[in-house]
Amino acid sequence: MGRCFERADEAARYGGAKRVDDAWWVVASGVGEWQDIPGPGLVNPDAIRFASTLGRVEMRAGESCLCLDSTHRRVYICFPRVVSSLSPFNMGARLRRLPLLIAAAALFGCDSPSDPGGSVPAEIVVVSGDLQTATVGTDPGAALVVRVTNSRGRPVSGHPVQFVVTAGGGTVAPPSVLTDADGVAQTRWTLGTVAGDTQRVEARANGAVIASFRAVARPDVPAAITPVGATAFTGAAGQVLLDSLAARVADRFGNPIPSAPVVWTVRAGGGAVSPVSGATDAQGVARAAWTLGARLDSVQVVEAAAGVSLATQFTATATVGVGVTVVKVRGDLQGGVVGAALADSLVVKVSLLDGSPVQGATVSWSAAGGTGLVTPATSTTGPNGEAAARWTLGTLAGVQSATATVAGLTPATFLATAAPGPAAVLQKVSGDGQVGSPGTRLADSLVVRAIDAHGTRCPARPCPGRW
Repeated sequence: MGRCFERADEAARYGGAKRVDDAWWVVASGVGEWQDIPGPGLVNPDAIRFASTLGRVEMRAGESCLCLDSTHRRVYICFPRVVSSLSPFNMGARLRRLPLLIAAAALFGCDSPSDPGGSVPAEIVVVSGDLQTATVGTDPGAALVVRVTNSRGRPVSGHPVQFVVTAGGGTVAPPSVLTDADGVAQTRWTLGTVAGDTQRVEARANGAVIASFRAVARPDVPAAITPVGATAFTGAAGQVLLDSLAARVADRFGNPIPSAPVVWTVRAGGGAVSPVSGATDAQGVARAAWTLGARLDSVQVVEAAAGVSLATQFTATATVGVGVTVVKVRGDLQGGVVGAALADSLVVKVSLLDGSPVQGATVSWSAAGGTGLVTPATSTTGPNGEAAARWTLGTLAGVQSATATVAGLTPATFLATAAPGPAAVLQKVSGDGQVGSPGTRLADSLVVRAIDAHGTRCPARPCPGRW
């Protein structure tokens, strides 16, 4: 393309440009911008009007450049960073020198938009919008802004910049933007739905020139609470479950929410949960320990809530465990007649170690050795932990026993003394069939045995009867 004039005085030597009022004539409009003027012999009226409004303009030596793009028939004048010696008063004289400058550019040429030092991007840098934090699925608030410069650090205008989401699943709008006169391009970013340090966007110019943006997405508000792991348990009444309860709080996109408050409530079955309230960890999970209640006859329920309308439940079935006892309340050591029901019921109480009554425990009743009948065969403890049964003694006179058993526990044993009933039958024992003289005493006594209606005789005392 020829030579680029880095200094105005160099352009003057080769192209005949002259000083006017001790200043080099140059059209200037801002820092690091290019102003194009149509090819040789033509003057851009807009450029002239713009220059005439600047007032006093200063130029630093070595920072101005006059260039010609002979292919596109355009003259480019690079504006200085610091301005001097241009005022409306000498503008007319300087504009008369414009053909000289154009001739100089035509003779020697210089950088053009097709030149690496001209409009070819060499670097793209982030101006603003990096390292933002916002809620998932929302605009962080600040636009993504980049600046494109050439190999000399000057802005490249009118160049397309592609904004590409590379991680996090968000969107940018618009995805492609042309740089402005300052080499700046910007777009808006809507974050994706994945929380965390997961959001990335790249700004690309010419493919290989890249600037990166990063954002941290916060979870949205709680939208669901769900169990983590098991939801149904079995454990010993009055004991802490081996596995803790765990519930996860998430937003509408399924992102776990750290530090979300969770309230734990026992809804059925008694027992206790600890803590009553807490907060989720970094994974959005809250945990609690559940001490089962003393009810064995129904499902126990605990609820975890993360707000008025967000709740989940856990259930448990309690079984008899260590420390549960079966004790006699009344009905022990009664006396009665064989084959008859005792006057008082047999009553037991099933309790936890701390004395709390166990409701819903199944008690099995039985009489030892066939000595009678206990009814019902099974009964269930009530709210006071007690269960009762009736005992009809067996037909053998003497001490009889009955037991109350809860599976897995030591049974409770009741004793009763059974007496024979009234004599119903006399059985000859000895003395029958003897032979003797009238008026004399027989050698053997007459012996009979009195037996009651159940065939029971009393060895310890005479049975009721007459001779």
